Amino acid sequence: MVSPGPGSYGLLVCGNTGIAYRVLNYTAMGIAAYYGPGYSNITTDSVLGFFNITNAYIESSTGSAAPGFSLQLNAYVVIKYGDNYIIHWVQDALVVIGGQYWFQGEMDVVNYIGSSRNVIYEQGRCVLGCFETPMAGLLIISVNSTGYGVVINFGYALLQLGNETFTPRIDWFAHELIPIPNATAYIVTSPHRGTLWLAHGYGIRNRRTR
Repeated sequence: MVSPGPGSYGLLVCGNTGIAYRVLNYTAMGIAAYYGPGYSNITTDSVLGFFNITNAYIESSTGSAAPGFSLQLNAYVVIKYGDNYIIHWVQDALVVIGGQYWFQGEMDVVNYIGSSRNVIYEQGRCVLGCFETPMAGLLIISVNSTGYGVVINFGYALLQLGNETFTPRIDWFAHELIPIPNATAYIVTSPHRGTLWLAHGYGIRNRRTR
């Protein structure tokens, strides 16, 4: 995966041209689970990221439907079967758009898996699913190897929202089955230390994560 530098890019569309597209310019930041030669690789069946958003000032972003940002945990999942293997890039994200929040799972950048989206208003007051700060919680990805295939699980635990705190409880909101019988799967990463950001955002300032 190569990150393109700043600049203007052309888009060539083959076939049906009855589509609309938009190119956005934003800064991407994130915790990424790198591995390969030179990285002290470790394997596990789950990864967890803690976030603590103490304050967020959300600005409009050109081309976006509403002001917002997303906070992401990313990882490599390796699936082995016989002498072969495949690698998937998975993502568990907190999404904040238009004052609402939800958690969302994706795979290989473009494949939407599912979300926890559920917003409830009572007598004009938001009682579920509305973004407040401070907000703290956990993003969690795990894998299970079964006889009928590999299951990738996406979850979260909400610890604080505004002035309310919660007892940690994992909510597994999405699951993806890779139907390769008797395959084995694991998450691979490298325990390198450094400055890490759990974020992929646009139109946001004054955000702090830990």
